[in-house]
Amino acid sequence: MWLKFRQTHFPLRQGQTLIGRSPYCSLVISSGRVSREHAIVILTGSTLELEDLGSSNGTFLNGKKIQERRELALGDAIRIGTEFLEVVEVGSDERARAKTYDGENYEATREDEPTTSTHDDALSVLESLVAAASDAQRYESLAPMIEKAVNSMVDEYKRGALELDEPRAIRLAACVARVVSWFPNGSRDAWRDHVEGALKPYGLRLSSRPPAP
Repeated sequence: MWLKFRQTHFPLRQGQTLIGRSPYCSLVISSGRVSREHAIVILTGSTLELEDLGSSNGTFLNGKKIQERRELALGDAIRIGTEFLEVVEVGSDERARAKTYDGENYEATREDEPTTSTHDDALSVLESLVAAASDAQRYESLAPMIEKAVNSMVDEYKRGALELDEPRAIRLAACVARVVSWFPNGSRDAWRDHVEGALKPYGLRLSSRPPAP
């Protein structure tokens, strides 16, 4: 199993993979919302686990904050700060083409060597856009673009053109909830309700707005 972060796939070796803001981490995430040593992923045999290291903003697995070590499976979505990582499998062809990452022992395959579906790619782009809009506080200018992207994914799901399993649905719901929190005047409430209706099979409720960032 590998970790997918933005446009790079990271192989997971036996033992611990340290994730955080510090340059000494195995996987570095440069964000003020990420602690220097935020979380670790532990691979023991074929068992993969995630543990938060007492970070300031917490570590989330499939939308839920973890309080203790949790086992991971393929497709699981991990949120650290405003960044998302996904547990993926990479085929033998991609492993053979792997490249050295940043001079370290890590290897990475790029997005031009397809390893995941275009739907996952679109969701990752959406998450990055939401994070960028939040960090830059460009709510008014970027919200329409985000709303259009979400509506397109929801329409594809309704038509059966998009396979939306629970981890992806949770990630999509998190994006919507984040955008809605930017508009305490309720201007995005109708849109939120529309998306919530589409995600009803997963029991995801977006009606309670999280605190504004």
